[in-house]
Amino acid sequence: MKKNLSLIALLLAMIMLFTCSCKKKTVNLDEAEAHLLEDLTLYIYCCEKVYANAQWAFDYVKQYDNDKSWDSLQKARAAFYIAGTSVMSEEPIATSLTEENYIVLMDAGIDASFMENNDLVLQSEQSQWNQSLNVYGSILMNGIFFSDYWDTTKQCLDIYSELLDCSFKQLAGTAEWTIASIGNASKTEGFRKSLAELCPVTYSYMSEEIGTPEEIEAEKTENLNRMEMLLTVDYEKALAAGTDLLNKMKDENVDFFSTVEASDFIYVSDMPDFIPLPEWYIYDSVSYHWEEDDKLLDSPLSGDTLEKAPNCIFITVENVTAESVKEYNDFLIRYGIPCVGESDENGKYFSLLSADECSISLSWENGTASMRMDGDPMSLVPLWFL
Repeated sequence: MKKNLSLIALLLAMIMLFTCSCKKKTVNLDEAEAHLLEDLTLYIYCCEKVYANAQWAFDYVKQYDNDKSWDSLQKARAAFYIAGTSVMSEEPIATSLTEENYIVLMDAGIDASFMENNDLVLQSEQSQWNQSLNVYGSILMNGIFFSDYWDTTKQCLDIYSELLDCSFKQLAGTAEWTIASIGNASKTEGFRKSLAELCPVTYSYMSEEIGTPEEIEAEKTENLNRMEMLLTVDYEKALAAGTDLLNKMKDENVDFFSTVEASDFIYVSDMPDFIPLPEWYIYDSVSYHWEEDDKLLDSPLSGDTLEKAPNCIFITVENVTAESVKEYNDFLIRYGIPCVGESDENGKYFSLLSADECSISLSWENGTASMRMDGDPMSLVPLWFL
């Protein structure tokens, strides 16, 4: 992170150098344009990080969809966990534009008002994509085994992939509009170089020869209309189909699965033995890790290549009763998983189970349930799958 910040500082200094070294109409305008380019670079950098995190996770889903293997599924699950954590860790950097800068820019015909609430826009983008990652990460835990539901999920993922494409186009359009509005190539040369270095994806969407501000604004409006169509029509239609299917699956008055054929299920290759998820499980309580010789390794970062699937899984959930944890432990024993150690002392509960190459530890303390799977984790599946 320190390396990235140092690089950002160096490149932003280049922007200021290229901008302010030009022949000045007025000092205030040159400074205002430099601050605008500086703030816009940081904003695009932060947004690209958010979008790239989501794209990286979606790419691992595509790998799983291609081969339907256990290894690819575990990598996809881990990618969504890593990406979700990374998305929310991006923090906007303080802006340098002042009220006077905005006035000077407006007087020069450059409406920079779109930068005034960029911190709120970034927070909104973080929230939206984190929610999306949570939704599809949850599906990778309990919605991958039924073909109709998975087909609907893929439709939604395709829509979000196109939405990401539109989001990068919008960032590129904003950069191009700013360049065209300033209208002086020598002033924006440093800005272009910074984007190429810091924001390579956004830069790849930019044209070498850009149009007028009016032409670019028209393209951005068209792109926004497409994004609205994706979210309000295409996605809602696919989501409604998936929700209807889930409601049928959950309807206690309908024996939905008695009507399901074996061909309707998706079978994951090389899938290990499976155990049901505990009733107190919630998706965002799961974290994925890598360990070697009983030591946890540094987790990969979003954007890294996942060479191996995770071999350690934590589930931690608050506001759970000790009885619920004990009931789940007893269920696993009845299910055929040997219990090799158990204790209940001073308001705490702990149990260790072992099956083949996987060890499972369950514990409860002060209302918090914890579950850890080490070795070659078994497959956690929804109860209906059994």
